[in-house]
Amino acid sequence: MNKKNNSLNLILFVDSSVDLDDIIKIKTDIPNIQIFTFDYISHKLLIKNNITHKISDTFLSESNLDLIQEKSYQFAEWYKIPKINNYQNFENIDLGSLFKIEFFVFLLPFLKKIYEIKNIINSYDDLIIYSPNSLFSICFKFNKNIKLINENKINQNNFHYDVIKFENNFFNIKISQKTYKKLKNFMDNFFNLFFKSKKNNPDILLVEFNTILYKDLFFAMKKFSLNSVFYGLRRPPIWNLSSFSIFRNSKCKIASSIIEKNNSDYNIDQNLRLVNENFSKLIDNYDKVLENFFILNDFSFWSILKPFLIKLFQKHIFESIENITISKQMLTKIKPKHIFLLSESGKTEQIILKLSKQFGIDSSILQHGLGHDNEKGHIYNKFTGTIVNDADHYFIWGNSQFHYAKNYNLPLDKIIKIGSIVHDQTFKIFNQNTDKNINQDFVLLATQGPLHMHVRDYTIKANIEYEDIVRAICKTVKQNNKKLIIKLHPYEDDSGESKIAKEIDPTIQVIKTGEILPLINSSNFMISLGTSLSNVILDAHILKKPVIRIPFGEWMGSPDQFRESSCFNIPIEEFDTIVQKLFTDKKFKSELIDQGEKFVNDCLENKGISAESIVKYFKKV
Repeated sequence: MNKKNNSLNLILFVDSSVDLDDIIKIKTDIPNIQIFTFDYISHKLLIKNNITHKISDTFLSESNLDLIQEKSYQFAEWYKIPKINNYQNFENIDLGSLFKIEFFVFLLPFLKKIYEIKNIINSYDDLIIYSPNSLFSICFKFNKNIKLINENKINQNNFHYDVIKFENNFFNIKISQKTYKKLKNFMDNFFNLFFKSKKNNPDILLVEFNTILYKDLFFAMKKFSLNSVFYGLRRPPIWNLSSFSIFRNSKCKIASSIIEKNNSDYNIDQNLRLVNENFSKLIDNYDKVLENFFILNDFSFWSILKPFLIKLFQKHIFESIENITISKQMLTKIKPKHIFLLSESGKTEQIILKLSKQFGIDSSILQHGLGHDNEKGHIYNKFTGTIVNDADHYFIWGNSQFHYAKNYNLPLDKIIKIGSIVHDQTFKIFNQNTDKNINQDFVLLATQGPLHMHVRDYTIKANIEYEDIVRAICKTVKQNNKKLIIKLHPYEDDSGESKIAKEIDPTIQVIKTGEILPLINSSNFMISLGTSLSNVILDAHILKKPVIRIPFGEWMGSPDQFRESSCFNIPIEEFDTIVQKLFTDKKFKSELIDQGEKFVNDCLENKGISAESIVKYFKKV
């Protein structure tokens, strides 16, 4: 870091909101100004234009990053402060809990910037700061000698889930949450003409299930004569011909997600007014409590955070009250015997779980991913609601998750080893492959860039590392005269894969959407790259494909603490050697396949029949 000195220091803070023309103008007017970038987009822009700059990340230590991550979990659950709990409560549901994940995702870069700006400013005397609108309120907290560089640009302060992306391999569009809600309501009204639930007391209420991904469950319920109803406030039940066909052939019905406005018991406007009044009282009367709660390293950032939290609460308040009202109306009307969910984290899932307790309805959640099985990973799993807390039962995949649950003192009486529905289809594909040579001469890279659920995902260093690994893989596969296909994670933002592939070899395919199973099935071997263990690793092992995992972003620590090693882990420096070995050494390739089989056996019970096993369980109870 720069030492303090007695001369006047002029610095310019830049992020993705600042235009290149503004930077060049300031640099021309003030040649000796020092420039600091605060995100990867602005860093790449300055690199491309040969503009010297410093990176804000370098003013943070590893312990600073650890503290930000740890405290963000705590700050995101601000609604648990005892004195304020009743001020943001509706129908005995904490409204603040319904957007805690979005608040958490906001806090990570927000706190990172506060820490960075504080440390940068403390490194200089006699400072004049040129700041964009997006960083002005933070800068002003530490230094009043600030000049606003883009005062005509409105600071949007967008949150992570403000827009919905629709993307395929040909186009990419974004729409607002409000527009998406209108489209979904229109489609729900239309499909209710075909699939509206007319009978009460169904056996199973499926909450926010992906119709295609869990089609085996839909058909198993029909096979064993269980009446099922789908309920989704966030996810559409039907979006293409395949999902329509599943509903038609499985006889699953759809519960209405639209409020009956003629019902006098559900006065949204009146309840909205009362909740807003209570929230205003909370902000006015407990300002000091919140100031003492939002403290990071002896610094209270409440005055900076306050307008953002108010905006986020107001963004969610109407929809939250409406969703609670609709859900209560639905449960009162159809009275399901059992509620089945994928997690406890989503807004719909939280609402339904809380209401299920009030209605006395049995509930279960389903393990839907490999997840992190180490100590930091467990903290993350608990916070994000991917493991059991409020639900009555927790259906897990197999022995490895049971060992995890036992080690971290999860309630074992709630846990049932049942297998993985999402992998039933993979076993069927493998059985159909018998005696068939379906291998094509290509390598599959299943990749997942920084997911922005850890503070280190926001560092420039991490983004550079990720792109460098993708670049190295592309070059190595090309040098070995092999074809490469890159399949992006379905929820991943663009992390530069297409551009990198095009630069190195225009024949490399980058596939953004669609099913990955056909690609795994016909590949020679698969490479897994990402910040977490992907379910596709299991898919590849089931299909007897060798898997190489190149560790990236293991911010939670190394995986596989309570299970067989998931796959062959190598640093990128060894990749070229291993690729050549995979194509020439049959024994080595066979050893990797055997390692994968051990992992599958450790992870999964009821291989290929887990959907039927779950339905049989429900039949018994």
